[in-house]
Amino acid sequence: DILKNNKIPVLQLHSSRISNYFALHDELIGTSKHIKYFIDNPNKISNSSISLADKYIKEYSNSGILYEGVNLKKTKGDFKLNIFEILSKFPSALFNEIKKMQNKTYRNDNHDNGNLAPWFYENIIQKFRKKNCLKFLNKKKRIINLAALNKDDDFAFFPLHSEPEVALQVLAPPYHKNQIELVRNIACSIPFGMKLIIKEHPRSFGLRNLEFYKKILEIPNVYFSEMGIKSIEITKRSKIVFVISSTIGLESAIIGKPLVILGNPKYLSLPKTMFIHSLNLFKLPEDVSYIISNYKYDKKLLKIFIASIIEGSIDIDLYSVLLEKKDRYSKSGYDKRCRGCCKHSGRSRSSESYGNGSA
Repeated sequence: DILKNNKIPVLQLHSSRISNYFALHDELIGTSKHIKYFIDNPNKISNSSISLADKYIKEYSNSGILYEGVNLKKTKGDFKLNIFEILSKFPSALFNEIKKMQNKTYRNDNHDNGNLAPWFYENIIQKFRKKNCLKFLNKKKRIINLAALNKDDDFAFFPLHSEPEVALQVLAPPYHKNQIELVRNIACSIPFGMKLIIKEHPRSFGLRNLEFYKKILEIPNVYFSEMGIKSIEITKRSKIVFVISSTIGLESAIIGKPLVILGNPKYLSLPKTMFIHSLNLFKLPEDVSYIISNYKYDKKLLKIFIASIIEGSIDIDLYSVLLEKKDRYSKSGYDKRCRGCCKHSGRSRSSESYGNGSA
């Protein structure tokens, strides 16, 4: 906002959540102008982008979205207390802590937590907190497994966000930032008798304290899914999906589920018959009723939307190759030496493709 108020152009690098496509966006909220250009002018989209869009719609409808940079370690949902693994990480943490303390500059940096404190929190505190929270949820019998979801498919789905996160801090309206109260409002707004299934974010389980789960379970029709169930398995069986700004929202649209968007994600230019943008909690019951009654899957416009993203982006393994981050999903599995060059990518892009504001 400061830069825009001073009329300084701003471009932000974002993952499209489609394979390994990235682009520089000129809009913080909603869809970038250069993506909208292709949506409004589908005749400008190349045949290769249309073909790829069709391919990804089919692929994601079956197996869900897995995009470049996803932390594979965090998606596994490992909640076991592995003493050997914990102790194996200690020597490295201790060595780096000693190395830091020997440096006069680094040891006086109040913004650096060092290595021992994070090791202790992540491997001891967080693991025990996970165990304690799971024990509580199981005791309350408010965890639903996949077999139960197969028997009772009359439910809504809301995936929780990790905190802090840009989806809440920036893309969510003020009254949507408190996820406990947002869950309460959703649970009160869905049709009578319908359950609300929520899924904990893999990165957040063990970070939230027990009180968070106790407050959520005060809401009668709210249940947690088992931590290890993939989100797409819940989405496929749900009647309606609620998101603030989540890849699951885009995934739900592709699968063909009525979608209630409670924030301002990049995919607000999806076909209008497939979602409702609901920012007023007083109107949420009305919005839910409307999208359930008027939902229509529009594959033609959905394909144009996905193709527009591809056309306005470039394919590059940013996290896994260029930034060399560990345990990150890479579509192509490039060797680090390739650096995501066009020679090894699935398709080449001419210089003309970059003239519309793409990265």
